[in-house]
Amino acid sequence: MSTTVTSVNSTTTSAQLVAANVSRSGLVISNTDANRLYILQGSGTAGSTAGSFTDYLDEGDTAYIDGNEAEQAWQGIWTADGSGAASITQTITELLSGASATSILGIIQQVAKRPLGIEPPDSLYASTDRTAQELAEVANAALDMINKAHRWRKLVQRATYTGDGSTVDYDLPDDFGWMPDDQQVWSSTAQIPLLPVHSLDDWLAMDVRNFNPGTNAWIIYGGQIHFTPALDSGEVANHFYQSTASVQPASGTAKSTFTLDTDTFRIDDELLRKAIIYLWKQDKGLPYAEFQNDYEILKEKLIARDKGATIMRQGRARWPKGVNLAYPLTVPGGT
Repeated sequence: MSTTVTSVNSTTTSAQLVAANVSRSGLVISNTDANRLYILQGSGTAGSTAGSFTDYLDEGDTAYIDGNEAEQAWQGIWTADGSGAASITQTITELLSGASATSILGIIQQVAKRPLGIEPPDSLYASTDRTAQELAEVANAALDMINKAHRWRKLVQRATYTGDGSTVDYDLPDDFGWMPDDQQVWSSTAQIPLLPVHSLDDWLAMDVRNFNPGTNAWIIYGGQIHFTPALDSGEVANHFYQSTASVQPASGTAKSTFTLDTDTFRIDDELLRKAIIYLWKQDKGLPYAEFQNDYEILKEKLIARDKGATIMRQGRARWPKGVNLAYPLTVPGGT
């Protein structure tokens, strides 16, 4: 374990505070500038409007971040350029194996002789050998099982839809897997979450009755997200979703399945090894309970780590991430 301390001077242009690092287990960001600092998790552009920041730090405030969130890149922007900076402390450690450059063919070859008890294949996805083809299928079955086991932070992506005043149906991203029930869709215009409609019957009733809910409502079905009424021209709706793209090819963008021997797994190689062993033995009618237990134990450890911790902002006021005031806006006066 090691720690490093760096700083980024205040700026009114979005700047990277830290780059992504899968070995980073802890991150502390302190704002020493008199102006408010908005911080954004990921590689986007930080801003002061809803949907463009994860949290904000006033002068003297500190954010303590760990778990998977600490591994991500973080951006920052100040409301004005003062004489202060963001002081950043990083803790570097590697608790679990994590993803690596080991190809899917390499992983299969590692487990083939022991404990699978078969000859390691020379190739998988271009092979005509029956055993190699079965191993290729088991690898993708293990991939799918791991993807569905948890909302892996590494696979969380952000979808954006820009309104034109008339379009109500938008295609979901190509790698869209699923969206948690508690996930909200935020509007850049309203700067509040839009109204989710969970029941198809309720959505149909609104359409048949030509009912206007008073704010934009949304629902997902048929590979699209639907809004009613239509988003205003220039209005942007955002939400996070779980991507299926857990495979990284040697070149190009991430994808949803292994198709080449050189493909690598984005989540954790050791978890994939254990999943392949247990599924192979199960498919062949061999004793697999011990190997399934090994897989489940490691999976739960990774899930516990992946959940991350609440980002706590410490300063003149302390608010855990996700806690909102009952009235975040100015309440009109009057009698």
